[in-house]
Amino acid sequence: MPMSSSRLFFGADYNPDQWSLATIAEDVRLMRQAHVNAVSLGIFAWSQLEPEDGRFDFTWMDAAIEQLHAAGIAVFLSTPSGAAPRWLALAQPEVRGVDRRGVRRPYGGRQSFCPTSPLYRHHVARVDGTLAERYAHHPAVRLWHVSNEVWAHCHCTLCAVGFRDFLRRRYDTIERLNERWWTCFWSHRYDAFDQIEPPFDPSEMHSGQALQGLELDWRRFMSRQMAEFLGMEVATVKAVNSAIPTTTNLEGLTAAHDLARLSDEMDIVSWDSYPPNDAPPEWLGLMHAYFRSLKDQAPFLLIEQTCGGTNWQAHHAVKPPGLDRARSWQAIGHGSQSAMYFQWRASLGGQEKFHASFIEHHGRTDTRMFHELTALGEEMERVGPRVARSAPVKARVGLLFDHESRWALELSHGPGQDKDWTTVWHWHYRAWWQRNIPCDVVRTDGDWTGYDVLVCPKLYLLRSGTFPVAGTPAEDRGRIDVVARLRAFVAEGGTLIGTTLTGLVDETDHLFTGGTPGGLTEVFGLWVEEIDNQPRGAAPQPLVPEPGADFIAAGTGDRYFEVLRPEGAEVIARYGAGWLSGTPCITRNRHGRGQAWYLGSDVDGTFLDRFCTYLSGQLGLAALLPPVPGVEVIRRRAADEDLLIVVNHTASSVIQPLPGTWHELLSGSACDQRLSLPALGVAVLVGTKAG
Repeated sequence: MPMSSSRLFFGADYNPDQWSLATIAEDVRLMRQAHVNAVSLGIFAWSQLEPEDGRFDFTWMDAAIEQLHAAGIAVFLSTPSGAAPRWLALAQPEVRGVDRRGVRRPYGGRQSFCPTSPLYRHHVARVDGTLAERYAHHPAVRLWHVSNEVWAHCHCTLCAVGFRDFLRRRYDTIERLNERWWTCFWSHRYDAFDQIEPPFDPSEMHSGQALQGLELDWRRFMSRQMAEFLGMEVATVKAVNSAIPTTTNLEGLTAAHDLARLSDEMDIVSWDSYPPNDAPPEWLGLMHAYFRSLKDQAPFLLIEQTCGGTNWQAHHAVKPPGLDRARSWQAIGHGSQSAMYFQWRASLGGQEKFHASFIEHHGRTDTRMFHELTALGEEMERVGPRVARSAPVKARVGLLFDHESRWALELSHGPGQDKDWTTVWHWHYRAWWQRNIPCDVVRTDGDWTGYDVLVCPKLYLLRSGTFPVAGTPAEDRGRIDVVARLRAFVAEGGTLIGTTLTGLVDETDHLFTGGTPGGLTEVFGLWVEEIDNQPRGAAPQPLVPEPGADFIAAGTGDRYFEVLRPEGAEVIARYGAGWLSGTPCITRNRHGRGQAWYLGSDVDGTFLDRFCTYLSGQLGLAALLPPVPGVEVIRRRAADEDLLIVVNHTASSVIQPLPGTWHELLSGSACDQRLSLPALGVAVLVGTKAG
């Protein structure tokens, strides 16, 4: 259920529960001055909405919503489940989660509840339903903002009982669970499901460390509980008005929950972006691509970012002039329909009192930050209708990602402890990004239609489609055979790129037998005999191109050095030093109508630069515009036109070559053959729809 495409949303979290009615009126006036057209409202306001059990006070929220609506500002109305009120947490200890030590949490903080607790679900549904009955048909309310940055985990008795039921359905018999978890190791065999406990403190050598299948399934279970909790909230508010879409703001690459599973409960993906000022721009592009992937490349919402320093990062680094604008337009280029912030007015106390805001503690608007934000709001208001009706264009290159594989790799004791999958993921994305060749992130259970190239950056776990034996409808949707999908992708003409640590285990953390990559040895035309792992930079291997190969490899490999045994694969490059000298490292195998490449070491940027150049020529993957170092080009498409968002991420002015004449929306000028961009400059180019 998409939101209206008539505008881009610009605004912030707003907490009128912290302020007087007079301040609310002043805030709304200043919002219009700053061209704000949307706010997320009441995210942690339960104790103000319901000071006592069953006694509600809507005075402040009524005033805020009416004044916001009169000013033309949309309301993203939040459900307040992220932080329970004190009266509930003290009266009903069950709602407070139990930590990994088995200790009931004291009251405080946020996301500290038990997502399994029927009592907490009852109270959340009650307050959500009351909010929906009062506001779900108000014309100001455009979106439900369900909870906030969900990471709740609990190890209580209720969760333990639910976990055992989850495992009964997943494995059917205790014998099958013992076999898949390999509980014969260290004599950990179970005689019945009722003997299974949640994994507790990881500092102790308990079952969760001995049996990584247990920890993996526990994380699946907790993600399911959180997804069901969010689904309950969605069902509650939609029962009153099903026309209002829902979202929950997701938080970076958190390991807490499977974000794909949580997103399946929502209509729209949204996320909170808080990179440090010196974060590589392509990393932020990769993050936008990741969150876009959660709904198969649909537009998303950048629903939180900071306009200045934060209270929680190591340093309170203020954003330099222009950086916030550049990053906001970068997000829009990648498919965001918004640029929103935490928060509108800075709190006078509490943990986030030093988090930057539109209105700081001094209350003034004659500041650099407010002027920059107002200028951004004005240009988003001016060109927003033209941009908002467009959407991201699906790429031809995709990076496969599976949250369960990420868990399994991080949990595994070996091979090596510094697996650093994010660096490999980043480098592969960067290689396409710096060529202005679009690259998506793709779910392993997503739509692969239209992709010519799929990369598996350390896709350690490959689902076999066997488990769960039985489950909820949502769990059954996760029963996919990724191995079969990859085989079919190559056989039908696709280009598959495998990396180190690809396909070592199945979805139960059970190692494949018969050679790895599991189930894909025929596709890659090889098997991996040994895996050598060294500290980064300790023993880099030069890559020696194979004589006669049509791709001339160059560069080095590092950290992981797999000993490949080709059985039909063509050797493209070999290791060039030490005892591995002469051993195959890079291979290609023709399979069906496609090809499967295997990269047996963590290759560097020099190799990837040449490799992507080679594949681009071979497969006809064209750059959106001629590459200029540090300049990002992103495409959106409407029914009748293409838009190119061009962002100069460097501290110097640049000239971007252009094919022909384009109209630049932000300045209203024509650009013929070239585009001049200042440091951190942005352009929105419009041209006739291509192809």
